Amino acid sequence: MLVAKTKRKRMNILLFLLAILPGLLICYLIFSMDKYEKEPKIHLFVCFVLGIFCTLPAINIENIGANFINNHKGQFLHIFLFATFVIGLTEEILKFFALLMYAYPRRGFNEPLDGIVYSAMVGMGFATLENLMYAQSFGMSAVLARAVTAVPAHGVFAVLMGFYVGKAKFEDNLNEKGKLMLKGLMVSVLAHGVYDFLLLQGEYQILMACATVSVLIGIYYGKQFIHQQQAVSPFRDDHHDEMTVSDLAENDRVRFIQDGEIIDAMLNKMTKKEVLTDAWAEVYADNYMGDKWLRFFVPPSDFTEDLAPRMVRLPGPTPFEIVNLIFTTEYEDEIVAAAEYLRLREFYYEEPYREKLVGHLEEFDTENLSDIHREHLTTFILQTQLNDKSLGEDYQEYANRAHRILCEIS
Repeated sequence: MLVAKTKRKRMNILLFLLAILPGLLICYLIFSMDKYEKEPKIHLFVCFVLGIFCTLPAINIENIGANFINNHKGQFLHIFLFATFVIGLTEEILKFFALLMYAYPRRGFNEPLDGIVYSAMVGMGFATLENLMYAQSFGMSAVLARAVTAVPAHGVFAVLMGFYVGKAKFEDNLNEKGKLMLKGLMVSVLAHGVYDFLLLQGEYQILMACATVSVLIGIYYGKQFIHQQQAVSPFRDDHHDEMTVSDLAENDRVRFIQDGEIIDAMLNKMTKKEVLTDAWAEVYADNYMGDKWLRFFVPPSDFTEDLAPRMVRLPGPTPFEIVNLIFTTEYEDEIVAAAEYLRLREFYYEEPYREKLVGHLEEFDTENLSDIHREHLTTFILQTQLNDKSLGEDYQEYANRAHRILCEIS
């Protein structure tokens, strides 16, 4: 929350230093947590300065909105709306655009943790100028109080935003990238709004105290987010040793893990539970979480090497989810893996898939499919042998329906 207009006091050197110290300390703390590949200091400095500049338009917008709260004192809903959609949204969206316009396109933004680092610099630039304004208007007591409340709160908002922006930077799917961006902005706006609402409501001291508690909770979860991004840093020497199975899986594709190095690292943290016929597939249990995973081999094809290993978390995707995968994945070898997975489930676990699968495929408007989707669908039908009429009488109906789909897209 920006400082209200009031009579300004003369600021001495001590007060100036105390006002800027909390933001600089948080900058240093975040910088020190970027252990594996430090960001160029010039880019961090520019982000800090951009955060300072974000304060100026925020003042003007929030001064306009201040009349809203003055006219509705004591009305919790109006105060919450002001705190969230005037203060929170204004400040966080300005910082969000500063992060996206300068830091996000940089070549140095090369790991998910960088989203938190750059976002924190923008946030601390904003919080530092804000703190100087409070120091000039209210003096030492305000600076000391804000050192343990408002400034760390801005750090929490920055970590929340940066966590999701960092994930978005390395997300290949454009829809998912947009969702992560929006989530980062919305989460930081909501956290900011709740914090300011607890302070602004002014009716109940216990709610005002809850603002400090919310900062402490935010710091705790912020540290978890930072540690999570540290764990998946591609620049750490012990990159795989300390990661959980789930963390390792997040470094590869969402459904079917295909990176041999990651699969080996996952297997080192698992116990084999079941070997299927001829060791063509094996079931493993995560030693830490207990989750079960299926490792299987994809036969040689135009898209895979000889007996390429794949991993998938059980119970695995449903036929409906696999149909969605066909039309969202960028990788044809992932389609081959999905087809082989369905065949394995049918053969070893007696889980038929053909009726549901054909039904889902028939729901698509095949006339308006793009060329790449036609190729993916054709590959999938052929790999699942969904159109194979030689499999027996029980499969004739599904084979005929699959054949009609192939004719429509050919």
